[in-house]
Amino acid sequence: VGTFMDEWHDRRYFAPINWRRERFPWPPDAWRSVVSDAYERRLEGLLGDAEHVSDLASAADLASRPGPPVALWYHWTSASLYDWEPPPFVCVSEPFRLWHEAERGQHRGLHEVPGRRRVLLVNAKECTTSYKPFKPDDL
Repeated sequence: VGTFMDEWHDRRYFAPINWRRERFPWPPDAWRSVVSDAYERRLEGLLGDAEHVSDLASAADLASRPGPPVALWYHWTSASLYDWEPPPFVCVSEPFRLWHEAERGQHRGLHEVPGRRRVLLVNAKECTTSYKPFKPDDL
């Protein structure tokens, strides 16, 4: 298995990865795009251009077709009430093949999912105030 997890999780999350074998030449100024201010501006730009939905099935359907980003707004807390139950985020993560624990990949309550069409999973209860103005009133 070669990872820190059990075999089922290893197959679930790592089997579809096509590991890059050739050396990737990073441009000398690549670090600029990941500086916090630039990253926040980029996410806000994506949210501004996005088609906003609150229905998981609609988001998954839209993600399979070309177009502008999709922002799925959901209203759950990330943590489970009990240790033995799966986290509520598993319902959102499954269609996009993400890790089932929200805190592992979120940035201030937002997950960015690359693909044919970029998907932003935004936790309306836990996202920062800078993202909330992008949420349409009817969602």
